[in-house]
Amino acid sequence: MDNNPIWQSASANQLDLARVVVERTVMARVYHNALYLNEDGDVYRDQLFHGHINKLAKVVTPNHRDLRISKVYHYECSWSWAQTELAVISAYKTPRDKL
Repeated sequence: MDNNPIWQSASANQLDLARVVVERTVMARVYHNALYLNEDGDVYRDQLFHGHINKLAKVVTPNHRDLRISKVYHYECSWSWAQTELAVISAYKTPRDKL
């Protein structure tokens, strides 16, 4: 894009947005083949992993004794926010979006 005359008048922001669109388009087309090489086996493992994470989320809390988080910090931590973000991470296709 940097050397293409069509993009010469584009701003840095427009170039960044165009790169994101290209990345998302490519990932949308190759996502299933790239991440689920074993098809249903990979999907099943993802579902199983998701189930384990859900079970852990019920046990691992700021009050968990092995974490040893001082009660002073219990209301400052963003546990529910982090759990919510992890629950929807599979909706994102590109590494940039996942971050």
